[in-house]
Amino acid sequence: MKERALNSETSTRSILASGLGSMNESTIAALPKFDTIKRTIRRTRSSGQNFDNSATATEIIISEKYKLTSKGQQFLLYDSGIHETNRLLVFGTHQCSTFYGTQVIGMQMKDGYIIPCIYALMLNKLQSTYDELLKKLIEIEPELDPSSIMVDSEKASINALEENFLAVISTCFFSSVAGHLSSNTVDRVGYTISQR
Repeated sequence: MKERALNSETSTRSILASGLGSMNESTIAALPKFDTIKRTIRRTRSSGQNFDNSATATEIIISEKYKLTSKGQQFLLYDSGIHETNRLLVFGTHQCSTFYGTQVIGMQMKDGYIIPCIYALMLNKLQSTYDELLKKLIEIEPELDPSSIMVDSEKASINALEENFLAVISTCFFSSVAGHLSSNTVDRVGYTISQR
């Protein structure tokens, strides 16, 4: 099972099931709990990843294996470069929308719908970093011209979006409410503690 965990992308559950399928009842009875076996499989798999946890974001080297999706499509769309002090990584895929017949950056759901989506790993939340991200997205997808954009209430991202697109920009209601509720809770808890 450990060898299969290291050398395949098979799920932990499938590895366990196939391993158990080849054992007799007395061997299965002598095994540790299934949760323990699953944990061992996951640990074995993660030990084979060879991630350097001590590396800083500017030193991480992304292997070819993580630059592509399981279907062989490019997933790492942009890397500003190793040792770049303000390193920016952009992940996503190009999918063709049959409804509009245009390329969008996104992921295709089971129902055939395409949800435009990218993942950007940034070292800060400065407006200049958001500007760089948006300029790279426009470079990757020159036809990118959204009519509306929904974001959280982060001023730097809103400013960058307003500079780069003519879209209607609205802030996400949930993040605004969640932010208000969490700060209100902290205020009340802080007040209660200071009163005692």
